[in-house]
Amino acid sequence: MAHRKNHRWLADLGLILIVAGVYFLAAKLGLSVAFLNASVSPVWPPTGVAIAVVFWLGYRAAPGVFLGALLANSLFTNVPFSTTSGIAVGNTLEAITAVYLLRRFIGSRIPFNRVIDVLKFLLFAVILSTAISATIGTLSLCLGGAATWSNFGWLWLTWWSGDGVGALVVAPLILTWVERPIERWSGRRWVEGAALLLALWILSATIYTDLFLRSAAGRPWGHVTIPLLLWAAFRFGPRGVATTIAMFSAIAIWGTVHGRGGFAVYNANDALLYLQAYVADLAITTLLLAAIISERKHAARNLSGGLSVTRILAESPALDDALPRILQRICVTFDWEVGAMWIADVESAVLRCLKVWPPQETEGRFEAVCYQSTFASGIGLPGRVWKSLKPAWIQDVIKDENFPRARVASAEGLHAAFAFPIVSGEKFLGVMEFFSHEIREPDESVLAAFSGIGSQIGQFIERKRAEEALGPARLLPSENPAPVMRLDQGRVLSYANPAAQRVFASWNLTLGEEVPEELAQNAEAALSHGDRRNIELPVGGQTYLVTFAPAGFDYVNLYFTDITDLKRTQEALLKNEEWLRLTMEGGRVGTWTRDLDEYNRVVWSPELEEIFGLQPGEFPQTEEAFFDFVHPEDRKPLAQAVRQAIENHTDYDIEFRYTRKDGAQRWMLGRGRAFYTEDGKPFRLAGLGWDITERKLVEESIVKNQEALKL
Repeated sequence: MAHRKNHRWLADLGLILIVAGVYFLAAKLGLSVAFLNASVSPVWPPTGVAIAVVFWLGYRAAPGVFLGALLANSLFTNVPFSTTSGIAVGNTLEAITAVYLLRRFIGSRIPFNRVIDVLKFLLFAVILSTAISATIGTLSLCLGGAATWSNFGWLWLTWWSGDGVGALVVAPLILTWVERPIERWSGRRWVEGAALLLALWILSATIYTDLFLRSAAGRPWGHVTIPLLLWAAFRFGPRGVATTIAMFSAIAIWGTVHGRGGFAVYNANDALLYLQAYVADLAITTLLLAAIISERKHAARNLSGGLSVTRILAESPALDDALPRILQRICVTFDWEVGAMWIADVESAVLRCLKVWPPQETEGRFEAVCYQSTFASGIGLPGRVWKSLKPAWIQDVIKDENFPRARVASAEGLHAAFAFPIVSGEKFLGVMEFFSHEIREPDESVLAAFSGIGSQIGQFIERKRAEEALGPARLLPSENPAPVMRLDQGRVLSYANPAAQRVFASWNLTLGEEVPEELAQNAEAALSHGDRRNIELPVGGQTYLVTFAPAGFDYVNLYFTDITDLKRTQEALLKNEEWLRLTMEGGRVGTWTRDLDEYNRVVWSPELEEIFGLQPGEFPQTEEAFFDFVHPEDRKPLAQAVRQAIENHTDYDIEFRYTRKDGAQRWMLGRGRAFYTEDGKPFRLAGLGWDITERKLVEESIVKNQEALKL
């Protein structure tokens, strides 16, 4: 215990020293442009550093702010120690006040994704807290004799504006880049981001330096950068805005200090004040715009997720069919890596895992633990959702004291998790939970959206259970040509219709006696879990599909469907599929499909993945991932062939080069066609890919031989 305390104390001390060092360097930069007073700068980035650090790391980082401010003012200004101490106190209280108000009135640790949060950040961090530092700092200077009282107002305004813009520019830059998860960008996205920064740097340097155009000095061209900042807001959100504003501000400040740009006509202090006001206008406008766009994207994503679940439920004949698709769609839409469904076992008063997605060829440790675990009310994430009947979010399951699967989750790199209840009216049916490899802050909009989705799934489950219970028994049991039985307590025969007595005469069925053990075990399991189950049962040369459907807490209905012909057909199909698979493997042929909807998902057969040197399931299922394999010179012709085939309702047939995962360059013949809805709208592409490398080599050899013969 003492060792742990010493370790924690040393960690806190190291954190304080690091924060002090960062603040000290930022303060040195700010004091280098202090023209009105050695201790008052119109540019003060340490404010943004202090607010961001204390907001993210907690109040234990505040002593580092005080120490850094004290050292900077003591070493870089000629004022009494009492004055520097007062200034350091003001700087520290500024950060503490801003963080307290932000945490008190903003639910998220990233206050830039919603308009209301941006407005609160402006009020608390940029306006109110900076007034505290400006007031205490200016009073300390005047009381200590380092400034005159007649100059109090101008000093206060310079101090307040410098701190405010420092908070407005630097704090968002830090907070947006420590936000998790950081969006995964495609290659095109990286190129677009680099182009944006390059264009902004060129324009800013042209306006505020002599690097590109000497005659630009002194001209008010600052407005020409506004389209680029709007580009950042629309395409890259709060993180893009914070980055571009910080870059533009740094170049503009450097140029203004060196007498360049539209503000250089004023004296040094006034020029920086006017520039800071201009930067503040740009930052406020673009941060609010980015927040508006972010809110709309979140709303569209939530709506899309809800509609996708609704569509899956409408298309699925049973829960077994709908469940993996729902888990997959939620994971894909909301960027979660693992999903699981827990069903309530009413008899045992626990939750049991019904399904984990994605399925693995070799069952993973976390998946295995889920299937082996049960949770009572209040225990673990599923249990706490059961107890509260409300969605729940865990930022990091590894640090959560009420997460029994923490060790195996840590081994598989799982951190953030959220779960929501599955209900039908007031009846609790189960829990869905999802996991991410990132540590994530709670997203209230997601939690709210899934409250409605949980009700949809619950109603679907109840409806399908009712249909399953009624479906085989639409006829009176005595009139039903298919065998029907009812078991009391899942074991004792209480009813058998004439068809059952006739088909299973060899069993010598007697009311009040136990049925064969195989039936009894499955019936008891269905009764215990509260859900239906199916088995295939061979009887006298015939094969029956037996459905065990719980009817209340004491009875299980058994419905027998003769599937002998279906099994024979399936066996024949399996043989045909095996021959087709062997043919495809031998011929180096693979199949693929591509959905022409908002998700644009591309699915490859295992044979096609093998051709490209991938493991089964390794292909990322995106169009961009496919074109990354295609030779750069062949991408445009291939895309054009596909587009023309869709527009003209024709097939396409094209040869192109591709590069395997191992780097080998080969040839492929691609063929495909589009499929259309009744109104003529394309909804899917499907096709084949042949590896024709050997054929191309033979053709090249023939051409070379013919040329040699001509010689």
